[in-house]
Amino acid sequence: MQATKPFGMESWSFPELKIPVLEFLRNQAEWTTSYLDEEIRVGRGATGNLFVFRRE
Repeated sequence: MQATKPFGMESWSFPELKIPVLEFLRNQAEWTTSYLDEEIRVGRGATGNLFVFRRE
């Protein structure tokens, strides 16, 4: 997870946040966010599928 434009400041960069997942949930698909802004999120699943979400 990576913060984008915290407090409206574009020059900040934070380290990657790693969230531990319980063992029984680890069989779920992996998700990688490639792009994120206030309206659009683009990501790729573990099998290579591309997903685009738009906020309404």
